[in-house]
Amino acid sequence: GKRPMKSKTHFGPLTGDVSSISQNLRMDKRLTGAKIIDQPLQEIIDLAFRDCIEWWYYSLIGRNLVFLHELRQVTQKVIIAFGNRSKAVDWVPFFTHRLVEDFAAHLRIYRSAEAKCRGKPSSGAIEDAFFDIESEMENTLSFRDICTSSEMEREYLRDLSEVFLYLLLPPDDFHCKPVRL
Repeated sequence: GKRPMKSKTHFGPLTGDVSSISQNLRMDKRLTGAKIIDQPLQEIIDLAFRDCIEWWYYSLIGRNLVFLHELRQVTQKVIIAFGNRSKAVDWVPFFTHRLVEDFAAHLRIYRSAEAKCRGKPSSGAIEDAFFDIESEMENTLSFRDICTSSEMEREYLRDLSEVFLYLLLPPDDFHCKPVRL
């Protein structure tokens, strides 16, 4: 038969006779090193692949087991990288200081917007007042456009996911455009 064609990324052979290759597809299932965490994570990956990926890819490319195996390995690499980077973060200041302050600021802005709009019957008045006060109090990005426009929200989430993929994927996989779609 045909020899499998090698790609320039970690997505290994993408064409050719996969019947002989599929028997040799082995995968290290360790993600965190803790079995009590790895087992539920593997179940989530299994369900995500079954419900979201396999049925979609089967309709597009057929039952290419090598492709699905490689995609699963990339998914596991991302989870492992996320876990390793999460271990390096000092979470105590984040949860005890930053998160609490951000939540309290959000409540202050909402209460100010609510007080400003008392007696005004317009349904969008609180929302407008909230974003006006937010832009006055915060000298950073205003989230008005992101929160009120589906298109801007999708663009923001796309940019955010690009940053996460850049931080978590191996360079060869990040530069493979189909992985990032």
